[in-house]
Amino acid sequence: MNNGWVKLRRDTLENPIICKDNDHMAVWIYLLLNATHKEIFAIFGGKKITLKPGQLTTSINRIAKDLNINRRKVERILIAFKSGELIGTQTDRRQSLITLDCSAFSQESCGEQKGHLWDTEQETENEKEKSSKREKEKEKEKYKNVRIYRGTPAYEKRGNGQPKIESTFDADEFFQAALERSNRKMMERRSKATQD
Repeated sequence: MNNGWVKLRRDTLENPIICKDNDHMAVWIYLLLNATHKEIFAIFGGKKITLKPGQLTTSINRIAKDLNINRRKVERILIAFKSGELIGTQTDRRQSLITLDCSAFSQESCGEQKGHLWDTEQETENEKEKSSKREKEKEKEKYKNVRIYRGTPAYEKRGNGQPKIESTFDADEFFQAALERSNRKMMERRSKATQD
């Protein structure tokens, strides 16, 4: 990613959003330099995605740290870029997927998509559908060899005579309840100790 170059259009200087101040220009150039120029794989939202040319995954904190700009200012700059249709963004808990407007990005790899934001929202919807199907298949595979005995609440006959699982074990709920019981017992012991 450190090798190569990007084209910087002269009409960038005519854009009032990018040229508002030095920080706006710095963030714009940062995005240009860090955007992909060919398709690569990346992790976003806990899933493997393909970054198209002109896309990057980063975070506001990372941009602020790399450019030595206040985090809130970086956030305001990205909002201004988005409202000016220079970028499109999607966020998860840790990072953002930023898509540069192809006409602003103006690299050779833009090809026929020139002048439009890439339709990342449609792509992510398709990816969500595929991942939900995969999760359902994994869930079915997970309980494929589970035996459920008669008389248990999870036993119910289907039309083909196979047992059906009504509820599943949730490890997070179990450990949360165990932690709460442990904390309750510890508080009871502390209160008894202070009373003695």
